[in-house]
Amino acid sequence: MFAGATLKPEYYKEKVNLFVALAPIAFMSNTTAKPFKWASKYWKLLQATTKKMGIYDVVAPGWAEDQAYETFCKVLGGFCEEYIKILMDLNPDVDNWSRMNVYNANAPAGAGYRTIVHYAQEIQSAHFARFDHGTKKNMELYGAYTPPDYDLSKFDVPTALILGSLDKLSNPADDSILKRVIADKVVFSQSYPLGHASFGIAKDMSWFSGDVVDVINKYKTNDSQALF
Repeated sequence: MFAGATLKPEYYKEKVNLFVALAPIAFMSNTTAKPFKWASKYWKLLQATTKKMGIYDVVAPGWAEDQAYETFCKVLGGFCEEYIKILMDLNPDVDNWSRMNVYNANAPAGAGYRTIVHYAQEIQSAHFARFDHGTKKNMELYGAYTPPDYDLSKFDVPTALILGSLDKLSNPADDSILKRVIADKVVFSQSYPLGHASFGIAKDMSWFSGDVVDVINKYKTNDSQALF
């Protein structure tokens, strides 16, 4: 959303009357998510390896993969839980752990390798910038050896920032940078004691039924019945 609305600001301004950003990702230099911190150090090797092996979808969804993952977790349940906590930033103190069987039925769900590499690049560069293809390709695409930053001065969408104080991926320090850069477009901002995955599986979802629903109703532009 942040990328799209800076590249095509007129389009997004016309189409979107409110952006509710749950645990938003933009700046990432302060992330404490260990898998992504590791990837940031070796993103060039990661990209070269995935391209060489033809792995363009990381942990791709599929029957065989799902069965293997389910069997592995049944045999090594404790290890699996710790892996999920680290990779998906789940926190048993705030997340509904009793629903993990439902969560696991749809996770991991796959991700394009360039998404992972792009995150790694942003952690390393401390910039919210376009994808780094290497100097030659960058020059072809961007007219510069290094990828340009997304120009957030062009971002023109009313935004509600819904943040997590326990979020390792979308770290509060990075959230503060984002909030400062788009300050004139922020119509609501609140931080809750949630991790990154908590926005979908928290024990207490009152932040959504309360604050999020309120701000959506405030900015709705049609005559349909108010949400909730």
